[in-house]
Amino acid sequence: MFLSPQVSSKLKLWLKSMGAKEGLILDKVHLCIMRAIEYSRSSLAWWEAKSEVKRGFLRNGFLSGYMDAINLLRYLMSSISSYIVPVIIDYTDIDPVKGCSWRKILLASIPTVKGRAIPAEAEVLTSRDIDSTDEDSENRFEKRFLMKLLMIAKSLLKRLLIIGDRGYADGKMFTFMKKKGMSFVIRVPCNVEIELPTGEWVALRDLLPEPSDEVIFLEGVRYSKEHGVRLNIVALWKKGYDEPWFIATDLSSPSDAIAYYKKRFLVEETFKSSKTYEGLEHLKARNKDVLRGMIKAIFLACAFLILVGMAIEPFVSTFIPSLTSYERRYSVFTKALLCLGRLRGGYAKLLCPKNLRAILHQNLFLGGESM
Repeated sequence: MFLSPQVSSKLKLWLKSMGAKEGLILDKVHLCIMRAIEYSRSSLAWWEAKSEVKRGFLRNGFLSGYMDAINLLRYLMSSISSYIVPVIIDYTDIDPVKGCSWRKILLASIPTVKGRAIPAEAEVLTSRDIDSTDEDSENRFEKRFLMKLLMIAKSLLKRLLIIGDRGYADGKMFTFMKKKGMSFVIRVPCNVEIELPTGEWVALRDLLPEPSDEVIFLEGVRYSKEHGVRLNIVALWKKGYDEPWFIATDLSSPSDAIAYYKKRFLVEETFKSSKTYEGLEHLKARNKDVLRGMIKAIFLACAFLILVGMAIEPFVSTFIPSLTSYERRYSVFTKALLCLGRLRGGYAKLLCPKNLRAILHQNLFLGGESM
């Protein structure tokens, strides 16, 4: 068993600090998350057996409803001292099941200074949810998801900053985010046309035909003839990059926009860890509520491991001396997995909710405050 009893008790305290209610249900959810950490298996029946819960507890969708009370996103946002809350959004595919030709998860994650983005909120989208004749179906799904994030940020008197890749570089989406008061740092395709201050329309690729040390910053340009929304564009093509970066933003500092966008790649590592160590990719549940519950359990497990890794990173060589010479090769996630069974006594106390909040405060990526 990877989790020592001391770490297991700290996991339960952490869940309670996010809104989990004391009682038998918390015990069962706690067991589910422990098993998600300890085994890379995601079969529903296997989870039920290993979590020592009666058959039907996971299948009836109750887990999903209970998980909604555990608000990891609010917990993370409230741990950020800055006014701006950066949130990376991205999709990842999971295995299809009978009746769905494809299934994917839209994840919101909070970037850290290094290593991994912490998974905070997720929703499931399947082929059954999308009307193939309606091009806006997926767009509406994404907007509802963003509004959910925005409501939490507003309740904490913070401004939401969305970090995304080219899949979100749509004029309608930019208009929506500006209207709702969201900031954004989103990479856009090189074939998009913008209107220069001279009134000339040019494709973004023409701004930087080859790599250079130059960073171009254009303020208040019109983005695409179709939508005409006004925003700022940061363009750079550093030597060694395969292609140029064109970033649409409402931030007034190009260096801040670049720093935020670089954090987008952390979510890829989070997806990789969740699939490799926790079986995220192979979830077979067909009922959407059941699937949402299992996904939330897996991402809570992933978030806890990242927090554990950040908390114990300075002490890893104490637990595993053989790692001393090359521990830099390992992420905080992997370090947590290697040390979970060894965290006892005083070191396990590092994982109490108060200390984990302090660790978050030190390790979340804040960026700049330019608007």
